[in-house]
Amino acid sequence: MPDSPSVELPDSDPLASFLLTGAYVALYLYFFPNTTNPFLQWILQLFGTSMIRFIVMLATGLHVLEALISLYFTLVVAKGFFSLADSLQWFATIVLLGYPVLFRLVPLANRNQSKPPGQSSRVER
Repeated sequence: MPDSPSVELPDSDPLASFLLTGAYVALYLYFFPNTTNPFLQWILQLFGTSMIRFIVMLATGLHVLEALISLYFTLVVAKGFFSLADSLQWFATIVLLGYPVLFRLVPLANRNQSKPPGQSSRVER
């Protein structure tokens, strides 16, 4: 893992890709239920509007919770390692992509926390 606290996109993970695609399809159907796409109409009929609403609320809640956890790790756990811009980048990326990015952040923040006081692994640019 590099010493830079910049956001790293996760490797290709089939489960994460499937869940993210499903959440974004549900989000689309939640806001545009009158779509003319036959595949999306089939999904809407299969799951129903109440299940689509539940999926959207669950995914939104989980992503917001993960993003708040990222703020905790960037601002509290690894205090001084991440700049405000880095923290905001991690926050926004985790809101959009979720847990795979959070799993990249946690070791980075914890690794910096274990350094003795006064020593930082941050690379100055």
